[in-house]
Amino acid sequence: METLFGLQMQYIAAGLTATLLILILAIAIIAIRNRFLIKLSLRNIPRRRTQSILIIVGLMLSSTIVAASLAIGDTITGSIRNAVLEGIGDTDIRISKPAFGVLDDPKITAEEIEEIAVKLYSDPRVDGIMPISTETAPVLNQRTRLTEARATVRGYNVDGSLGNFKPHAQGGPGDDSRLSPFELKPSVNGDEIDLASLADDEVLINENLGNKLEAQPGDVLTIVTPSGRQDFRLRAVMQKGGMAANDMRVLLPLSSYDRIYENEPGTAELVDISLDLDNYDLEIESDDIVEDLSLEFTDAELAAELHAGMEPFRDTIVSEIRNYINEKSGTNELSTEQEEDLNEFIAELERDEPTERFRVLLAKDAFVGLFFGILSGAELGVVAEGLPQLAFAIGQLERLTVSDFKVFLTGIAEQVGNLFFTFFTIFGSFSVIVGLLLIFLIFVLLASERQQEMGIARAVGTKRGHLVQMFTFEGLAYAIGAAAVGTAIGIAVSRVLVVIMANAFGTADDETFSIQFTVTGYSVLPAFSIGLILTLATVIFSAYRVSKLNIVVAIRNLPEEFVASTTKPILRRILDFVFWIFGPVYALVGLIQAMRRHEDVGVAILKLVSTLLVIGWVIGLIAAVFRIFAPYFKQGWPYALIGVALTALGFLNASAWQAYIGASVAVYGFTMLALAIMVRVGVREAIASRICYTVAGVLILVMWALPQRYTDFITEDLNANVEMFIFAGFFMVASSVWIIMYNSDVIVRGLQATLGRFTAVRPIMKPAVAYAVANRFRTGLTVSMFALVIFVLMSFSILNQSFSGLLQTPENVTGGFDVRANIDDDLPIQDIKADIDASPDLELRDFELIVGQSDIELAGRQVDGEEARFLELRVRGTEPEYFRATKLKITAADAAYLPSNTDLSDEDERARSVSDELAEDTNLVAIASEHAIDFEVIGPDPTEGLMKLEDVDFGESGYEFQAKEIEIVSGDDGDGSMTVKRTVIAVIDDLAESLEGETDGGPAPGFQGIYTDHQIFSELSDEPVPFTIYRMNVAEGVDPTRVASTLQTVFLDNSMLAVDTEEELSTAVAQNEQFSLLFQGFMGLGLVVGVAALGVLSLRAVNERRMQIAIMRCIGYRARMIRIQFIMESIFITVIGTGLGMGLGALISWSFLDDLGDANQGLTFEIPWLSILVVVGITIIAALITTYVPARQASQVYPAEALRYE
Repeated sequence: METLFGLQMQYIAAGLTATLLILILAIAIIAIRNRFLIKLSLRNIPRRRTQSILIIVGLMLSSTIVAASLAIGDTITGSIRNAVLEGIGDTDIRISKPAFGVLDDPKITAEEIEEIAVKLYSDPRVDGIMPISTETAPVLNQRTRLTEARATVRGYNVDGSLGNFKPHAQGGPGDDSRLSPFELKPSVNGDEIDLASLADDEVLINENLGNKLEAQPGDVLTIVTPSGRQDFRLRAVMQKGGMAANDMRVLLPLSSYDRIYENEPGTAELVDISLDLDNYDLEIESDDIVEDLSLEFTDAELAAELHAGMEPFRDTIVSEIRNYINEKSGTNELSTEQEEDLNEFIAELERDEPTERFRVLLAKDAFVGLFFGILSGAELGVVAEGLPQLAFAIGQLERLTVSDFKVFLTGIAEQVGNLFFTFFTIFGSFSVIVGLLLIFLIFVLLASERQQEMGIARAVGTKRGHLVQMFTFEGLAYAIGAAAVGTAIGIAVSRVLVVIMANAFGTADDETFSIQFTVTGYSVLPAFSIGLILTLATVIFSAYRVSKLNIVVAIRNLPEEFVASTTKPILRRILDFVFWIFGPVYALVGLIQAMRRHEDVGVAILKLVSTLLVIGWVIGLIAAVFRIFAPYFKQGWPYALIGVALTALGFLNASAWQAYIGASVAVYGFTMLALAIMVRVGVREAIASRICYTVAGVLILVMWALPQRYTDFITEDLNANVEMFIFAGFFMVASSVWIIMYNSDVIVRGLQATLGRFTAVRPIMKPAVAYAVANRFRTGLTVSMFALVIFVLMSFSILNQSFSGLLQTPENVTGGFDVRANIDDDLPIQDIKADIDASPDLELRDFELIVGQSDIELAGRQVDGEEARFLELRVRGTEPEYFRATKLKITAADAAYLPSNTDLSDEDERARSVSDELAEDTNLVAIASEHAIDFEVIGPDPTEGLMKLEDVDFGESGYEFQAKEIEIVSGDDGDGSMTVKRTVIAVIDDLAESLEGETDGGPAPGFQGIYTDHQIFSELSDEPVPFTIYRMNVAEGVDPTRVASTLQTVFLDNSMLAVDTEEELSTAVAQNEQFSLLFQGFMGLGLVVGVAALGVLSLRAVNERRMQIAIMRCIGYRARMIRIQFIMESIFITVIGTGLGMGLGALISWSFLDDLGDANQGLTFEIPWLSILVVVGITIIAALITTYVPARQASQVYPAEALRYE
């Protein structure tokens, strides 16, 4: 990947690496001055090798998750980028004729091509243009009888007849030499072939098509065109890439192409431009040239008329734009570039005469969309009446459309790569959190283990800062090893995941696109740096906590107790904040004072270095502010105030995560305040803590888990995105652990009442559970680790099962049709039933139903909507028999247009009634859910640019809909003669035809648009519109797979691609399951941490409880009982953690599915028990294995040795 979160990867890698090096350098400086402390801190690593290995395994997870996520992002980005670059070759900029829907098919004229050449031939950045025409067509190899139904047939103007030219220094317009920048790679045999040298009856094909047809030079290839079959001799099979691209491609001179497609000579569909990328930057120069050409090919007179036409309403328009800028500036909704464009447009409107910049802005689709989006949402009064005419006029500005083709496509590759990285990182963040918890737990346990050692060290003169340094040195040693190992393992894991992904998505054997493992240094360095920085930060925090031990308690090895923190007077704390305003000076003065007093200057040096890096300065200021209020935080009211303020900020910004986190912090603050009050009035602290934290836990848990419909009266205006899932998981687990740990005696009593009845179990179970419950902090952390990971696995599995369940009901997706077939719109079928009846390979009686449809990309808008522009709207016109036969679901419908006795709550009756009305009334339509429902997505919005219905409300029931009137325009005329109006009476289920276009060459992805009667096209076009899609039901006993295959052979001349819909659905379900397994494997890394935590916890328990073990052995416990006790303790913690994760995962999944109910009533809450129990079973077995060694060690403790040691 080149960018991440909008930043260049090389800058991210450099910044993280520099930060890490500076931190390590600062620690090294401290270490050099305290070599004795280094020896003390590092000596423990080789002394306890098993423990050190477990620690490194736990610490490495952050690096592993980040490395795997970045490597997968690199792989997806690189694979798509390679496919894009192979597919477009040397094309950097593409010019085409504006077309409004497929009813309009204009060509670029020879005069316009010459105009392009004249404009660019002296530009040193440009080294060539290539006029091109392209079409898809069936191709047959006469020798092998193999076919390709959808080959790309492309004609290239390589003879210079249409302004083709070489680099500007060698020629100009009209130069008839071959254009060198557009590369045609050698043939697969290594021969150099000049496309211009081909005879009229010769073609080239690329190796993908050659493999499909098993073609050899000299074979006769038949290309099927609207004018009939055309035979060509194959000159050579070319290597893919460059002009030969990576699809199924036929290459021939443009003159031959025009002949077989009966095009007017001298025209082209596209003009591709190649830039000199050896000397110029693609993004900068591409943008400049696109802007220059856009100016050249926009109508200056029409732009002046538009400017004059806006004059009467200028103040209103400018006011709305400025209000929008003021409201959105600095947010994610308005980028810096968009803000600059809007300000420039205001300046243009305020001029008496527009400049060229006015035309450039109106030629940018993105800006025009933003502009009308602002005006559509405003109260414009009379101005609104002119918006449709303004939108149409702007659409007529361009004579030619110029696009930065390569930048756009490579940008998509970046977006998709970032999407995969974001997906894996978001869900992997739970494992990262678990890893950080483990780091914290490990150092708490290490401190507990070395309590006496540290107490003696403090007693003989070492200071708290020395203890911090000792643990930091040891932690850094662990962290470096863990980050290195974790990064390497992350890359290895990503390699395995990529192989699984390639198989899941069927790209392993795909010649047109393949997922190829890629990882760059810009990903390895951030992974290593992030893992090490996170680990080091957690280590330092843990070390600071450890340093606060009570010396007397530590030496006597009593239960952990910290010294009370000394609180500076309020004036001293305020002065400290004032000093930190002058951070570097303050840190320098501190260093000088330390040197004068002959104190340890290591910490002072570290403070100075971090302050000079600014980050330390910022942290120091924040810490100084915190110290001012720190004494009051124990009272709770500062948390309450902060929570209330954050909640208010969330509602002000319409941000759900801010509001929910603020409310959670407020609950915590009020809980602490209530606890302080209860203790003050005489309630025992243990009872008060139990009441307060239980109530707080329940409130926070309910708040995060409730479906949105229960809180809509409060949170209706809040915007939520995927980050809510992370925060919900964290707060739900934290609140649940509170509830469990503060009510653990209930669990103990429950176990005693059940398992305690067995005399053989009771003496083992009671001490096992008692120790876990007594160490509330350690047990709570370990339970949280398991719960967080199982929470994600559980929720993902349930959601995956629910959506897979929808796919496993064929009629939800296919409408109940057995076969779907698509043909080329230039190769129509006159009478498909007659052709089937006449075919020797097919029998008409094998088909119960055949219905035809046409699918055309047009534009539409809501008649009474605020949006004035005509936006993308796919119109599918179908025969009435389709509506009578389809079984597609309907999300919501308007009862006013249905029979009076229709029960809308019955989804089958609702769907049947809507279909009957569509079949009877040609003025009614049903619309896809993408046009009526706003879906939250990660990454680019696939519905951007689509016509959207406004003010859609499905009511409390979720299936009520108020009909909307829309108008649809073909784009053939601007006077309204080619515009029709229709009434939308229903919204189609979002799974309808969702697999369409995946394997049949049809529109992809899925269906977006409206369903209506085919008659609509007679009102939108003077020419008849043929059927291009056929849906068929086969007779009982007939194999639909065989029928689909035979249809492709029979209708080869029509470029038919047919699929068995049930087989297609099975493939999609299998891919979904493969991806689910891939994700579960990725999340399973987090379970490694939980298991490692149990191992570390068990090792610590053995050392900590030697005396208790010895006493138990003395009073009659056998070695086997001790071993079982330790194992039972681990099982207790594991079962609580996994059970909690399963429960919370199920709860959040139910909540999420409940919220989605309005969009899809077919979603059901279903738990995949088998896969969940397998994961849980593996977790428990792994925990047992990890715990067995410490348990065995405990059972081998000799009482005499342990008691004598004590």
